[in-house]
Formats: sequence, structure tokens, C-alpha cells
Amino acid sequence: MNRGAIVEQYMQFQDKKIVLTGASIDGFGGSLALCFAKLGAELYISTRTLEKAQTTAAAVQARVPAARIHAFEVNTSSLNDIKAYASAVQKMTGHIDILINNASYWLAGDISTGSDEDIAETINSTVTGVIYTTKYFFASAEKLDLPRHHQYEWLAGPARPDPCNCP
Repeated sequence: MNRGAIVEQYMQFQDKKIVLTGASIDGFGGSLALCFAKLGAELYISTRTLEKAQTTAAAVQARVPAARIHAFEVNTSSLNDIKAYASAVQKMTGHIDILINNASYWLAGDISTGSDEDIAETINSTVTGVIYTTKYFFASAEKLDLPRHHQYEWLAGPARPDPCNCP
């Protein structure tokens, strides 16, 4: 059985509503958005700029014309952005199935040469941002009908155009 067939058989995402941070088309989040759209999920994606989120949405819709994808500008190091994102999604839908915290700010180079501000931005987007995003989406659990048990894993690796060989 090929990988795509395994995904289809065991990972049913048709009509699932997925919140995905860090969904830039040139990264892992963009690959996830494409894969989940191919599998029939409705997506609420975010990137640091609305233009990047809209670029991802357009690229996904070019490959999956029936894709249901909503784009948001969210800097996950900004508590106000995270709260606004959770509130906007809550107003759009009454049910979220999956939250994927993929957004991060990467500190390039040797840490000893990084500025204190860049180090703080990295921590705020990759640690604090994940905690706040989880908190504010799950704080609305009653309103959004989120499941009570959650598990998510940190995944890293090179971006691929179609990570799950989706049909």
C-alpha cells in the first residue's frame, strides 16, 4: 500500500476544521495546508503578513480549486494578534477539530552574535506564542466545541511540495 493510500485510509480529514499557524507556502506549514486541503479539510491559516497568508491560500486553491481556506495575519509573538485570531475564527465557525502550532521565528547563525531582541522574538514566537495560541483557542473550547483531549507534536524537517503524497 502506498503512502497516499495509507493517509486516505487512516487519516480522515474530510470536513475537519483545522487552525494552522505558520502556513507560509514556502515552508512546512504551506505543505500541510496543501495536504489538508486535498484531504477535504477547511483551513484557518495564518502567517506574519496577510499577503503571505493570501499567497498560501491562492497557491492551495490553484491546486485544489474546491479548497475552503481562510487567511489571517498573525504574529505569534503578539498576544493581541493571537487573541484577535482566536476571536475571528470563533466568530466564523462553531467547531474546530485540530489546532496546529507551526509558526516560529528562527534565529539564524550563532546565538552569541544574535541580538537580545532577536533572542526574545524567537522565544516569544516559538514558546510563548504556542502557549498563548493554545490557551486562547482552547479557552473558547466550550464555544468552539473543541475536544477535551489534545495531543500535538513538534515536527521539523525540510519543506516538501506534497508531504503526504496526497492524491
